[in-house]
Amino acid sequence: MRRLLVRLGLMVIAAAVLAPSRETSAHALLLDSIPKAGATEASPPRLVLRFNGRIEKRLSRVVMVGGPGAPSLTLDAPEASSADTLVYPLPVLAPGRWEARWRVLSVDGHFTEGRVRFTVREP
Repeated sequence: MRRLLVRLGLMVIAAAVLAPSRETSAHALLLDSIPKAGATEASPPRLVLRFNGRIEKRLSRVVMVGGPGAPSLTLDAPEASSADTLVYPLPVLAPGRWEARWRVLSVDGHFTEGRVRFTVREP
């Protein structure tokens, strides 16, 4: 019986040591954006994406996709900002629907992706 308890105790300790911590297992989730999802506003001067944790900016990309006839814009040089935030300057966007398609690498080594849709109104 004693051996069984010792083995069980060692298994519990091994599981605790080998289990990933909460911080390293959390995928990057988008918490906030400017412009806000679903917003209608004038052409924004920049795109801001804030996540729930640190992201690898060098390996993160955003593509701006407009309506028919609007060219897609790849944003790959973010401005300096906090470790959990991407900030990109934007050119003047044509009126209509736009979508920021993001793909980021989170601290756990996994890529996550999503979209922020908004509308640019006529000036």
